[in-house]
Amino acid sequence: MATPQLPPQVEEYRKNLVQDLNQIEAQTKVNKVYIAIAGVVFVAISVLFNVLHVFTTNIIATVVPAIRFLDAARRTMLKA
Repeated sequence: MATPQLPPQVEEYRKNLVQDLNQIEAQTKVNKVYIAIAGVVFVAISVLFNVLHVFTTNIIATVVPAIRFLDAARRTMLKA
């Protein structure tokens, strides 16, 4: 059975995520699997149990577009 091919945007996002997790792992000496699990658990608990849910969703809604904007700006500068 053939492995499904990911769209290029998803593959690039996955590559960048793994690279960032590797950098965090190198700096903190904590396994990247534990870092990812901690992030997912934090978001799940804070949203599902209404503990810091407004803060968490506001941070996600602010940070994600900002990161995407900065990444697009960086790519534009690299192409120029």
